[in-house]
Amino acid sequence: MPVDELGEVQAFFSQAVEWYRAQGLMATRPTLGALQRLGERLVAVDVAWSAVDADGVEKSRERSHYILRRGVDDRYRIKVALTVVEPTG
Repeated sequence: MPVDELGEVQAFFSQAVEWYRAQGLMATRPTLGALQRLGERLVAVDVAWSAVDADGVEKSRERSHYILRRGVDDRYRIKVALTVVEPTG
């Protein structure tokens, strides 16, 4: 589905936060994995995300693979994000 306005993106992420809270998930914890330089301004990074409830108990886990590009201001920005949800124990 194409997104035409910034407000649509903001609404999507706002709804996502509400959905996570409704599932009892209160925080996420990243664990950095592999980092691979793809070029002078491109890197790929793997991140494992744990979602925890109010007591700090892990309730879900997912892995994400990001492609980041360094801009002319030397700041990295996400260009591609792929996520795989993993079952918990």
